[in-house]
Amino acid sequence: MLGPAVLFFVFATIVALRRPEWRSAKGALAVAAALCFLVYLVAPNEGLGGGEAKIRFAWSVFVVGGIVAESALRRPLEKALMVYMAVLLSCNLYVTWRAIQATSRAAEDYIAATDRIPRGAVFVRIHYSTRQTTERYGLASMGRDPFFHLDAYSAYRQGSIDVSDYEGLNPIFPVGLRPKVGEGERGSLWSLEGPDENTAR
Repeated sequence: MLGPAVLFFVFATIVALRRPEWRSAKGALAVAAALCFLVYLVAPNEGLGGGEAKIRFAWSVFVVGGIVAESALRRPLEKALMVYMAVLLSCNLYVTWRAIQATSRAAEDYIAATDRIPRGAVFVRIHYSTRQTTERYGLASMGRDPFFHLDAYSAYRQGSIDVSDYEGLNPIFPVGLRPKVGEGERGSLWSLEGPDENTAR
């Protein structure tokens, strides 16, 4: 996998930094990457009305750490990493292309169905598990739901309002529902996007 390899090279590069490099911008970036990793380990995944926080910090470790690794890698390690990444990225490009094709077919079918919603309608979308659908479109092995968030795109196309879309319900986004929906109602509507055992009730 690419992730563990890049993480190894980031760690190896930081460990191999010389004293003058620690006093330069490389040292500051190395400290920033280490702090991002520490925050990733200890920060909660949810808070302040938002979620999925940890993955953002994980990305920052790779971005900041990757800059350090690229700028300070010694020649033998750099060549090995470049070959490794070229091979893996080539394979990933093909897999991504196939996934985009399958996702596009699913999106076209979804939009064809939801375009029947009258223009300007206000609607609620309940997102049930669609395992059979992901299998039908060849996406089951990728863990990707092709219909997730397409309700918001459908609403945009039809000039409609998707009351259960998370961005209008989450106060961290600049888009909000008017008249304002109460906090309890926001939570109930938001839960319809990822239903659990209580959603049917």
